[in-house]
Amino acid sequence: MSQVISYNIDLNLRIKTHSENGVILWTGRQGATEENADFLSLGIENGHLHFRYDLGSGEVDIKFNTSRVSDGLWHRVRAFRDSQPAIWKLTAEKHQLEKHLVN
Repeated sequence: MSQVISYNIDLNLRIKTHSENGVILWTGRQGATEENADFLSLGIENGHLHFRYDLGSGEVDIKFNTSRVSDGLWHRVRAFRDSQPAIWKLTAEKHQLEKHLVN
């Protein structure tokens, strides 16, 4: 079965919201089982960005608690992944987080 998410991902978004909680983006396989449950999710939880994914090596959960995005102002969000071993670079405004991960 083919992968839902490729090795290279570059998401570049601008968001403007007053919502404290919600889903901005979700991709995965509908009706997936535990063996092929790859997914990627970007959302807002308690006013902060929340990035989650599982690309085969277990779920990773990243929360940006440094700044609120539910303030009605424009915010730029970028999630970048370049092949394997994966290097994720997450940027929310001026706050950058780089994660070197297996999946």
